[in-house]
Amino acid sequence: MKQKFILGAAIAAFAMLFTGQAFGAAIGFSGTGGFIVDGNIANLAGTCAAGCAGAANFNTGALLADGLVVTGTVGEFIQEDGLGDTTSAFLRVTNLTAVNTGAFAINDTFFVVSDQFDPSLAGPVGVGIIGSFVNAGAPLGGPVAGAVQAEMNFLTTGLITNALFGAPLAGFFLDTPQPFVNCVACSPIGFWAANFGVGPGGVEQLIGAINFQLAPGSSIVMPGSMIITDNDNSAITSELPEPATNVLLGSALIGLAALRRRVRA
Repeated sequence: MKQKFILGAAIAAFAMLFTGQAFGAAIGFSGTGGFIVDGNIANLAGTCAAGCAGAANFNTGALLADGLVVTGTVGEFIQEDGLGDTTSAFLRVTNLTAVNTGAFAINDTFFVVSDQFDPSLAGPVGVGIIGSFVNAGAPLGGPVAGAVQAEMNFLTTGLITNALFGAPLAGFFLDTPQPFVNCVACSPIGFWAANFGVGPGGVEQLIGAINFQLAPGSSIVMPGSMIITDNDNSAITSELPEPATNVLLGSALIGLAALRRRVRA
């Protein structure tokens, strides 16, 4: 997918939203549904030596022009050591559903921007997604077509302190493989994709993205998490699937009733 090009434009747009202190993790969308910002997580001020956490629910409703409806919960956690270093920082998206209620195929990217934090120590980094493709009209069967991919941007400059002043952003990113499905009667279809590595440290802000490409009537259900993490082994391993088939099938079934109500409303 062309996510890197979309992401660059969206980062620039998000940067314009920040004026001075961090305005707690922004949530937004960019793609065939246009560009919108849909709330924030929290406004974490000062150091987070004791650990800072924030969470918020989001619901695009009819905000996206192409008919994509996305709901879920997003949260962040930052742990600093009181000496000017961050020992753990992650973003997590849970209970996410994305339903294409429109008449045409969509290609939208969901963004989460964390608060800016003290530079991180070197450690593990990763991005992962787990969920199911589901037919919104007949979730236990019927046609479903779509693709999904997650990306994590580990910024070593920070939107707040650099982008507003015209300085280039620096850092690195990780992409997951791109799960996709196109079938006549195979819903739900589970997926799991991740990309883990080791980061050099110095990260000051996280920007995560999930790209949805869905045919009309197709959905993605993620009752588990899309996790974006920096320097936190426990955050990575806590998201690894148990027996994958059981978790994915159970996750899909849990979301069926809510999906049907949402699409029919």
